[in-house]
Amino acid sequence: MIIDTLSKALDLLEGSSSSAIGRRMLDPPLQAGCCKPPTHCGFVYESANEWKAPETGVTSEDPDCKIWSNEYDELCYNCGSCKAGYLAIFLKSWKRLVGFDLILLILLIFIFVLGCCALL
Repeated sequence: MIIDTLSKALDLLEGSSSSAIGRRMLDPPLQAGCCKPPTHCGFVYESANEWKAPETGVTSEDPDCKIWSNEYDELCYNCGSCKAGYLAIFLKSWKRLVGFDLILLILLIFIFVLGCCALL
């Protein structure tokens, strides 16, 4: 589900297929959580999608460190940090929607009250 949503978002940003340009345009919580390994894992940056595991191996107990993959279709889409970033964006857009709904509700109540007063 998260992978499909991210793919669609990237396709919309790009207009065609996903690439590094589209990933740079992602919101920071998603980019940090899904497109690169967590910082405390100790991975070394090589290129946009290539992160080299430490030579000593991953020492962190964080499951996100073990889930990370350099495969474009996997990256860290199943990581907890990616899911948290997606949730942060969802909550932000949800708050905007609630604000719009409240304004609409107040307007409808006002029209209803006006209609009731007109009948009297």
